[in-house]
Amino acid sequence: MPTAIPYDTLIEQDRHNPDDAAYMDEQGALMDAAVDLMLAREAAHLSQEQLAEKSGVSRIETGRISPSVKTLNRLAVALGRRIALV
Repeated sequence: MPTAIPYDTLIEQDRHNPDDAAYMDEQGALMDAAVDLMLAREAAHLSQEQLAEKSGVSRIETGRISPSVKTLNRLAVALGRRIALV
């Protein structure tokens, strides 16, 4: 039977490879953006379906896509917000 390796240990090992570290950082940023969008949607008291109807954008909270600035702006407008690139 294989020995279990803690997830944190695997992540730390992968971060030593520059390509893996860059990929993990990119994926982390996508997930952060998805969580921020979800929190903004909930603060606006909108369901995912309502946001999709208002913005014309659906399936965005998965964190699996990299939306364009135009798409992000459409979502922001639907939420009564503005986007800021930092």
